[in-house]
Amino acid sequence: MSGFDADWLTLRAAADAAARNPQLLSRLADWAKAKGRLSILDLGCGTGATQRTLAPLLPCRQHWLLIDNDPALLALCPESGQNSEVATMQLDLATDLELLPSESVELVTCSALLDLVSAEWLHRLVTHFSKAAVYFALTVDGRISLEPSLPEDAQVLELVAAHHGRNKSFGPALGYQAAVGAATLLRDAGREVWLEPADWHLGPEESGLQSALLDGYATAATEQTGKSTAMIRQWRDARRHLGEQQFRIGHLDLLSLT
Repeated sequence: MSGFDADWLTLRAAADAAARNPQLLSRLADWAKAKGRLSILDLGCGTGATQRTLAPLLPCRQHWLLIDNDPALLALCPESGQNSEVATMQLDLATDLELLPSESVELVTCSALLDLVSAEWLHRLVTHFSKAAVYFALTVDGRISLEPSLPEDAQVLELVAAHHGRNKSFGPALGYQAAVGAATLLRDAGREVWLEPADWHLGPEESGLQSALLDGYATAATEQTGKSTAMIRQWRDARRHLGEQQFRIGHLDLLSLT
């Protein structure tokens, strides 16, 4: 499962890498120092971006099992390297989460996944991997700044937020509440949790990603209204002609160690 195509994952890769919270990555690396070998499960792995990011940072031998429901994306995942063994598994996380190993897994990771899942599925996740450390990265939280601003921004982004709560095959999605919801579940289970910002900062040099975001926002807003609206089309076209723009897209990274 990822629900995204390889082109989109490639387009966002640099922004994701720059956004990951460095304090949490450092804390995770310090924790891994005590491990001779670490068993890691990456959920909704896409083309393996989380593994590519973390593997060089973790100072221990690693065994990764990368999970996705899209065989085309799994085929693009990294191969095993000097300190990192990599295996892949095709699995529908929405229905078959509990088929994954839990007792032997020491770290569960995912990136840009939690906002797609339901509260019920998130509870299943936390319960199933109750003994593992978790690193849940790049969960959108609804803080969006588009500069220069337009009068229609608020209306369009309100529709986008509502669309984000639609069923993404996991049940009604948590959307912008997902990272805080995960932190609450983990704290209620008696675990220490660190929740830190990991925002995208997109300037003119990321115009391709900016354009893709605008198209996605326009599509989501139109789907949410249930009809094509001139206001949304005009908003998208106006933004395309604004020239250089600065976007800040809020994300949160979550870490809980054992």
